[in-house]
Amino acid sequence: MAKVTDKLPIVEPEHYTFSKTQPIEVIEEWGLNFNLGNVIKYIARHQYKGSPVNDLKKAQWYLSREIEAQEERKKTLMHRLQIYTDLIDCRK
Repeated sequence: MAKVTDKLPIVEPEHYTFSKTQPIEVIEEWGLNFNLGNVIKYIARHQYKGSPVNDLKKAQWYLSREIEAQEERKKTLMHRLQIYTDLIDCRK
C-alpha cells in the first residue's frame, strides 16, 4: 500500500500529525477490521482534538461492537461444532 505523503488537510489533518506514523498506516499494517481500526483511530487522536472524552467514548463503542461480534462468532462456531458432533454420534 502506498504511504500517505501528501500534506493535504483531508489526507493528513492536524490531529494526525502528532506522530510520524498515521493511524491508517498502523491499521493497514496490522490488518485490523473496521471496528478495531476505528478503536485505534479514535484513541490515537483523542487528545489532539476538541473533545477527547467523546473520541474515547467512540473508541469504546466500536470496541464493544467488536467484542459482541466476536462473541457471536464464537457462539456460531460452538453451535456448528455441536451439530457436527451430533451427526458423528448418530452415525456410530
